[in-house]
Amino acid sequence: MQPREIFDFPFTLALGGGGARGLAHIGVLKALEREGMFPSLLAGSSMGAMYSQLHDSSRVEELIKELL
Repeated sequence: MQPREIFDFPFTLALGGGGARGLAHIGVLKALEREGMFPSLLAGSSMGAMYSQLHDSSRVEELIKELL
C-alpha cells in the first residue's frame, strides 16, 4: 500500500498551538497541499486555529513573517 492511499477518504486534521510547534505545522501543511491532500475538517488552537481559519499555509506563513 502506498502512503497516499491512506488518504483516499475524508480526514480531519487537528493542529496544536505553541510558537515553534505552530511554525512546524507550516511545513507539514505545505507537503499535504503539494500532494493534493486537503482535510475535510480542520481544528486547532492558537497557531493551529490560525491555519484552520485561513485554509492556506502560504497565507499563514506571510502573516507570521509580518508579525516578526
